[in-house]
Amino acid sequence: MKKKNLALILSGILLLAAAVFLFVFTNNTQGEEKWDDPEYVFNIDIPEDFEPHEIERVNMKIAQVKEIYDDRGEDNWVWVSLGNLYQFVNDFDRAIQAYEKSLEMFEYDLTSTLSLASIYQNHVVDLEKAE
Repeated sequence: MKKKNLALILSGILLLAAAVFLFVFTNNTQGEEKWDDPEYVFNIDIPEDFEPHEIERVNMKIAQVKEIYDDRGEDNWVWVSLGNLYQFVNDFDRAIQAYEKSLEMFEYDLTSTLSLASIYQNHVVDLEKAE
């Protein structure tokens, strides 16, 4: 009886581990695919409490970054600019991802590094990463 219970418990643990692995793997893969889609990248939600001049500024910056993207493709500056936009509209998760993509292309980019530190220190509160 004890062996049967142990086998059931181990089977449950293995099943749970497999489910967690699949969940994490599929979520990471889907996130990467989204960043290859300009429709997703440039779909920036503007907070409802933004003033008209802020909305106009965001829309102007989106158009400018799209123009850079169309001219140069995936460029370090595109990701820095997108990170700035995401940060401006308080989308810190996407800002972090954009700055990290920028650093993949140019690891010494000061703007991305300082912006990440600011987000981790002031919004995500991960002081270890902020350093």
